[in-house]
Amino acid sequence: MLPESPILMSGYLLDIRVMVSGVNEINEKGLRVQEDGTLTLPFLGSVKCEGMRLDDFKSKLTHDYNAKYFINPIVSVSISIDDNASTFPWGYVTVLGQVKEPGRIRIPPTRDLTVMQAIQQAGSFIKYAKKKGIEITRADKDGTTDRMMFDVRDVAGSAGGEADIQLEHGDVVFVPEVIF
Repeated sequence: MLPESPILMSGYLLDIRVMVSGVNEINEKGLRVQEDGTLTLPFLGSVKCEGMRLDDFKSKLTHDYNAKYFINPIVSVSISIDDNASTFPWGYVTVLGQVKEPGRIRIPPTRDLTVMQAIQQAGSFIKYAKKKGIEITRADKDGTTDRMMFDVRDVAGSAGGEADIQLEHGDVVFVPEVIF
């Protein structure tokens, strides 16, 4: 069974392409879904898409372009990935310390990034990484800072990874070094 396509929300970047008889008629990249849940598209103007599944939005565009402008258009719609983490709509976390590629990790559109996933995206642990005592720093809305400790062994021992911590925009994950 195929997974359901994602539900579109404001902030998403979409790539939209319309082909007709093998000719690329429309090729729009990085169109951002606006706060009001709309996209502005060639010929169609402002089109509501927020709350729709990606596949349903593709069907809607196929219908609308076919009804008004093109004969049998082939429409493709995909979520675009912006390489500039500072403009990524769901934010980022920072992974530092004993990982192969320390730096910013983007929070995916599904908004479900865990400590282990962030460490994997940072290239995983290096040789002298301490896998217990990983520190997660989170700034609260009132300006205070919370610190949480994380132990990889807790995740490995839990069914389904329930012990893995869900990260939020602005969190900092620090992997310390083993001291002999």
